[in-house]
Amino acid sequence: VSTQSTGGNEIFSLSLSDSSLSISYLLGGHRDELWALAVHPSSSFFVTGSNDKTIRFWNFNDRQVVLDKILLVDDQVKSLAFHPLSTPINPSEHSKQNTNVTNHLAIGTGNKEQRKAEIRIINYETTDEVFRVTRTNIDSIDALKFSPSGRFLAAGAGNVLEVFPTFDLSKPPLRLSGHSSRIIHLDWSTDNRYIVTNSTDYEILFWSLQSSARVSPQSVRDVQWATTTCILGWGVQGIWPEGSDGTDINALQLSNDSKAVSYTHLRAHETVLDLVC
Repeated sequence: VSTQSTGGNEIFSLSLSDSSLSISYLLGGHRDELWALAVHPSSSFFVTGSNDKTIRFWNFNDRQVVLDKILLVDDQVKSLAFHPLSTPINPSEHSKQNTNVTNHLAIGTGNKEQRKAEIRIINYETTDEVFRVTRTNIDSIDALKFSPSGRFLAAGAGNVLEVFPTFDLSKPPLRLSGHSSRIIHLDWSTDNRYIVTNSTDYEILFWSLQSSARVSPQSVRDVQWATTTCILGWGVQGIWPEGSDGTDINALQLSNDSKAVSYTHLRAHETVLDLVC
């Protein structure tokens, strides 16, 4: 038995017996910084995206990458999002006939050298591309999220919020301007009517899809949010250390039962806090 490593951070076990060679996959990962992660809504799988221009599917149960579901893309991967009504992933049955409209994975990429970014949607079962749009003069798509109903896809394209109708992608997106710097986080309300966004200059803006415009914080004070990933806001101000310059917290996630919040710190550690109401 021999173990071999590769340039892609993979480790394989090679076993030779009775003149036959068997190869087992032991461990693997990305070759560069990891910037994107999305958990499948109904299966024990999640996906990660990296500056190495790959998207990898992982199995929660065995904590390993699914080898036949490593996707290569043109540019660095900066954001990922599963459609909320996605059907379960069966790694042993990748049917090419499965073209369910909800089996969609949205991908946000960036190319800093060429100053371009792309928003793509693929069918994650067949890996066929469903939709692609390119934006120039911006470095990357850093925020990407489907609405709870799955009817819309919101993306931060530079300092502009774009909202795409997922069941008719031939229509132009709704474009909402107001930020003065790059959008890096966004969340939807549970009723699919509002979006909150954070930008790199620490702005918190709220948007109404009904009026297609920015709205005041007071108008959304009673709104329930489907997710809490924005690092700036009244409800998460307690995560910020005293004297912070605004760069300490990189990512945040509220638990499904709203009883705990997890966030990552600039010093590369993760903290979980219980919420007391």
